Amino acid sequence: MKKVSLFFVALCAILVSVSMSSCNKDTSGKVTFWYGQAIPLLASSTGTTSFTFYLNNEVIGSSSADVYSVSEPSCGSGGAVSKVVDLGGDDSATMTYKVVDESGNTWWQGSVKIQDGGCLNQQLTL
Repeated sequence: MKKVSLFFVALCAILVSVSMSSCNKDTSGKVTFWYGQAIPLLASSTGTTSFTFYLNNEVIGSSSADVYSVSEPSCGSGGAVSKVVDLGGDDSATMTYKVVDESGNTWWQGSVKIQDGGCLNQQLTL
């Protein structure tokens, strides 16, 4: 009887261990793209009126070119475009971004590292 009880305890421990290790973490982070007042002035001088924002080649939003922040925005507010990114269970992800105007001209491109639970404020400058 003692051997049977011990067997069931061991079996339960193995099942709990396996089920916990197969759980996926729900991870996400936020990125906000923003720029200062100089950008709308330059955009206006070139006839640019809007920007489209891409993250890993997917459109995440668009903004009027005259939207700007005078200082770094708090997490996710006051920027041109913000996006919560599902990290697929990873602690972080490096993603490419690109910002183009309505004529298809690229104004910015690069990469950002988004952390689980974090909020990255990516300033766009020329």
